Amino acid sequence: MKIKLQPPRDYINIFLVSLPIVVLLIIVLLPFLNRTIKAPVRADAIGYYSYLPAIFNKKDLSFKYMINSKYLNNRGENSYEERFPPDQAEQTGFHYIENTDKYLDKYPIGEAILLLPFFITGHLLTIIYHYDQSGYSYFYQYLCVFGGIVYFSLGMYLLKKFLQKYFFKQIVINCALVLIFLATNLLNYSTYENLFSHIYSFFLVAALLNTTQQWFQKRNIRSSITLGINLSFILLLRQINIIFILIPLLYGVTSIKGFINQIKKYINNYKYCVVVALTAFIIFLPQLLYWKYSTGSWFLYSYKGEGFSLQNTHFIESLFSITRGLFIWSPILIFGVIGVFLLKGELKKYRLAILVSLILQWVIVSTWSSWTFGWGFGHRIFVDSLPLFSLGIANFIDYLFNIKLKQKRIIVYTSIIIFTGLAFLSIFQTTQYWVKILPPDTKDIEDYKKIFLQIDPKLINYWREKYRLDN
Repeated sequence: MKIKLQPPRDYINIFLVSLPIVVLLIIVLLPFLNRTIKAPVRADAIGYYSYLPAIFNKKDLSFKYMINSKYLNNRGENSYEERFPPDQAEQTGFHYIENTDKYLDKYPIGEAILLLPFFITGHLLTIIYHYDQSGYSYFYQYLCVFGGIVYFSLGMYLLKKFLQKYFFKQIVINCALVLIFLATNLLNYSTYENLFSHIYSFFLVAALLNTTQQWFQKRNIRSSITLGINLSFILLLRQINIIFILIPLLYGVTSIKGFINQIKKYINNYKYCVVVALTAFIIFLPQLLYWKYSTGSWFLYSYKGEGFSLQNTHFIESLFSITRGLFIWSPILIFGVIGVFLLKGELKKYRLAILVSLILQWVIVSTWSSWTFGWGFGHRIFVDSLPLFSLGIANFIDYLFNIKLKQKRIIVYTSIIIFTGLAFLSIFQTTQYWVKILPPDTKDIEDYKKIFLQIDPKLINYWREKYRLDN
C-alpha cells in the first residue's frame, strides 16, 4: 500500500520525529568539535557548574582550591580541570572576600541543583572506568551536557503541551517548534554551549506557562507548590529573571479594570499565595545558605563591578546591531513579536504579561554595564524568553493559515520560503560558530561580510588571530 504524503504538513511532522536523532548525533560530535576549544565547562559555565565538584569532590565551598598564584592548566589524560591566578579568577566570576580565605562564586546555584542527577551518574561512571575523580573529568562534564539535552527536550515537550491547548492544527505547533529551534540560537545553547544557564531558563519558562494556567484553572495546595517551585528555580538560575514573575501576576489582565480584579483575586486567594511564596522561599534556601557561609550575609548582590547604567544605554544596538542585535541574529523573532500583538480569544490573556516581560528584559539588557553579556552566538540572554516568542510565532503561523484572501496560497508558500531561508541561515551560522569561522564577538558589518555564508577553513586562523583566540 502506498503512503501518500501531503506537503508541507507531513514532511514537517516527519522532520520533527527525526529531531531527537539529529540532537543525539550532535552530542556524539561534541567531543570532536571540542578539539578546537576547551571542555564543556568553560567561561560562565565554570561558575554555574563548580558548586557540584566543590561540594561532592573537593568538599571545599571556599573555592580556594581553584586559585593558584601560578597559572595551572591541569588537564591530564582524563581531566579537564582548570585553576586560575587570582586576577583571572576575578574575571571568571570568583570574587575574593576580604580578610578571609574564601572566594565567592557570583553565579547562582540553580543550574548545579538541576544537574545533580547527571553529575552523580557521571561520578559512578568515573569510578567504574577509573578516571580522575576531581569532578571535572570526562564523564562528569559530558553527563551534564546530556543533562542539558534532557532539560531542552523537557522544555520543548512542555512548550508543545502548552501550545496544544490553544492551537488545534498540529502543523501550526510543529512549525513553531521547528522554527524556534532551528531559526534561533536555541540550537547552539541546547547542545554546544548547554552548560550555560540559558537552556535551563528556557525549560523553566516553558514550565511556567503551564503552571500558571494550571494555578488559575484550579487553585489548590498542589498547584500552588508547583508554581512556587517553578518560580523559585527561575530565580535560582538568574536573579534578573525575576521579570518572569509577571507571567502569573498579569495573566488574564487586558485592562486597568482587569488589573484591579486580578489584585482582588490574589487577595481572595491569599492562602494559596502564601503557599506559593513559602514554597519559593524554601527552594531558594540553598542560595541563601551559601551566601551566609561565604560572606556572613543572607542577602547579597554577587555581581561585583556589574550593574545597570542609564548613562550608557544600548536600546537600538541590543535589537539591531551586528554585534548582538536580537533581530539581526534571530530575525524569525520579529514574527514572534507580531504574533503576540495578534493574540486574541483565550490567548489574549497572555498578551500583556508577555509584552511587559519582553520589554523589561530588553530594558535590562540595554542598560546592563556589559550589554553584550560576553562572547556567544547571537544574544544569548533572550534564549530564556524563547518560550514566550514561540507563542507569538505559533499565533502568526495560525493567522497565515486562517487568512481569508484570494492570495492566501501565495502568502503561505512565500512565508514557508522565508521561514526555511531563515532556518537555513541560522543553522549555517551556528555551524560557522562551532568551527570558529564566525567570531564570538562580531564587531561591525565589514567583519560580517567577510564570513557571510563562507566555510573556507582559512578564515578560522584569520579570526583566531584577530580576536586573539587562545582556545
